Amino acid sequence: MNKRTIAGTLAIFLFLLIGTQSVTAAPSAKDLLKEGDIFFKVGNYDKAIQAYESILNLYPTSKEAKEAQKKLKDPKLLAYQRNKAEAERERQEDLAEFIKDGDSYFAKGKKDWEEEKRFTGNWDNWRRDSVGYLKRATEEYNKALEIDRNNAQAQQGIANVRQLEAEIQAADKQGFVSLWSGVAGVVLLNGGQTDFTVAAESSVRIAIDNANGVYELAVKDGNGKVFPASSKITINGTGLRKTYSSSVFNPNPAPSSGDDFDIRQNSQGGITITGYKGTRLQVVIPDTISGIKVTEIGAGALSWRRQWSNYEERYVIIGKEIRTVVIPNTVTQIGEGAFAFNSITSVVLPNAITAIPKQAFYNCSLETVTIPNSVTTIGEEAFAKNPLTSVTFGNRVAEIGPKAFAENNLTELTNLPASLRTIHPEAFANNGITTLSFPNGVTVLMSDSFKGNPIRTLVIPPSLAKFTQLTVSYGIFTEIHNESVAGFAWAFAKNKDDPTAITLPANVADENLNRNFGGTFLDFYKSQNKKAGTYSFDGRLWTVK
Repeated sequence: MNKRTIAGTLAIFLFLLIGTQSVTAAPSAKDLLKEGDIFFKVGNYDKAIQAYESILNLYPTSKEAKEAQKKLKDPKLLAYQRNKAEAERERQEDLAEFIKDGDSYFAKGKKDWEEEKRFTGNWDNWRRDSVGYLKRATEEYNKALEIDRNNAQAQQGIANVRQLEAEIQAADKQGFVSLWSGVAGVVLLNGGQTDFTVAAESSVRIAIDNANGVYELAVKDGNGKVFPASSKITINGTGLRKTYSSSVFNPNPAPSSGDDFDIRQNSQGGITITGYKGTRLQVVIPDTISGIKVTEIGAGALSWRRQWSNYEERYVIIGKEIRTVVIPNTVTQIGEGAFAFNSITSVVLPNAITAIPKQAFYNCSLETVTIPNSVTTIGEEAFAKNPLTSVTFGNRVAEIGPKAFAENNLTELTNLPASLRTIHPEAFANNGITTLSFPNGVTVLMSDSFKGNPIRTLVIPPSLAKFTQLTVSYGIFTEIHNESVAGFAWAFAKNKDDPTAITLPANVADENLNRNFGGTFLDFYKSQNKKAGTYSFDGRLWTVK
């Protein structure tokens, strides 16, 4: 037998001997010293140190204790203890770092989930980022538990992650309704009373389990009066990114305080509103502030938008998301973009303004609008990107600007005023207009003014029969543009469908026809000597009456 085998056998023998004896009596100092020496020789320094320290604890005055003290100062044992201490320090540092990283990722995941709930999923991938951060947090906490499986901080971190993940998963299975109300009361859902209440001029979010179908919301005030929501909600998907919104309006909101507005005095001696800092979303602009007439709404004064803040590392709201607005008759001028990017569903315009400027109500929520009789000009994109289904025009509107009513939901346009003369490019582009007629007096429809509409019935007046192309002279040079200054060439060239019923005056210029309609119709119109009448197409042939 070699020395290592003998030492190992002896170590086992001593271990069994001492282990057996320890049931009845503590080992002697001499036996402990021998045991420590044997473990030292075979390289089991932990056991050797344990044996030597046992002598110091049990037999501190013995000669073996003095010997044990010397042996504990052996360079090998000292180096081993230093290395062990260093390893433990690194282990604790790694443990702390993993927990710190796990806590950091969890905090980010929680923050993004709160952003998801706050912004209802309309702008950024907060939910996706939140889930990703929670996954990273779980990985870090598990690394910590690999070092110390009983670590309370790591265990609590895992529990926090699981709780938030469960909340996200539950939200993914719910349908969410966001109700804003101008009146205070109890929320009614499909006629039944819910546990939700809403304060005036505030919102409440209602989670509906397994939500699919049509829902009617209302608010019942303290007097038992029921105020129905402006529209029904059809839920066809779940999760925060499928949040559906509706509003309950106060039919008679009180005037807003003058202190709610930023103001300046203007050159006409009146007040210009330059901003809105109030909390109410049903805004009634006062006709006077501090006894001075409000005569102007400044550019962008009551607009609403989200803007990224590098300082706060999130989107911040600029302005208020107004729901309804009443503008007093003292106002004679409205600035560009004054009410853009709001959720305005109702507006009362003053009868003293002569123009509605560029983007005045761009990207709002108007379904109907009445243009006052004082207005002569409607500016570029003034009402673009609304869900407008009807427009009532005043009797003095002469000009409708580029994209003024683009991207709305108009399906019929037969009430254009007799005062109208010019319709600019894409003024009514990308609606759903199927029936369209113009009053006699309109002289020009510019290019693509009705593009993207499925027009089937079209009435053209005599005032549009002629065609004059836009030309611009530069000294001896003349530049010809694909644009009309009289007629309607290019106005319907990009429609979704060709009309099947066209009412025309006599002798419409060919340029007005061949750029808008198929050759078959043009040939038939000419074959009828370009006479006035209503031309109809049955799918095969054209006829005229």
